[in-house]
Amino acid sequence: MSAALRLLPAALSLAAMGAAQAQDAGPARATSLSASIDGSTTYAVDSRYGGRSGGDFVTEVRPGLRLDSRSGRIVGSLSYSLALLHHTRDQTSANANSQNVQNQLNASLSAEAIEQWLYVDAAANVNQQPLSAFGQQSAAGSTLDNSNRIEVGTVSLSPHVRGVLGSAVSYDLRLGASATNGRRSIAADSSNTSGSVSLSSVAGGTLIGWGLVATRQNQDYRAGRQTQSDRVSASLSF
Repeated sequence: MSAALRLLPAALSLAAMGAAQAQDAGPARATSLSASIDGSTTYAVDSRYGGRSGGDFVTEVRPGLRLDSRSGRIVGSLSYSLALLHHTRDQTSANANSQNVQNQLNASLSAEAIEQWLYVDAAANVNQQPLSAFGQQSAAGSTLDNSNRIEVGTVSLSPHVRGVLGSAVSYDLRLGASATNGRRSIAADSSNTSGSVSLSSVAGGTLIGWGLVATRQNQDYRAGRQTQSDRVSASLSF
């Protein structure tokens, strides 16, 4: 199953979550849904196939759907497009055939779960990315075959709280988790978890300000090793 098909239900659930919680989010509500379709035909020449004799007419049809929703303290959006490509030049490799269907998805949800304290951000996206930074690169919107280009999907979730302790210390606590999956290769597959704590003085006319930030990040690559990084920084202003 492709990354797009795996991630699309997650993205749709983000939008559904926003609609389900809208009843408690406040009176301000707005939802818009739009659909689009466009197409184009291009003539591409790839020197690997003999210059002009290796020319290829590429017809592309791209239907799309966009949903935007706002309800009180919840804001969500989803846009999805499907590119269907037809090449006049014969394509026999599995990679070339898989690139005749390309998914693009962007979904996001931001919620103020507890007013002025607890916030939740979630996102999902699917797009085309290079498999290796050292391989053949593709220009944006290119329809040429490229074995170094794969479909990659990512989902992420980040809850965080922020507020003020007493009247002197501002705090921001964040957790994050994300997962990335490639359609035809495990080289892009990874999972990431992170956390951070930020403390700072509440500015308001003070001559001296301070800040302290501590972060931890864990990155686990399916085709590689797991890495962990920790960082602590302090600042002083006058």
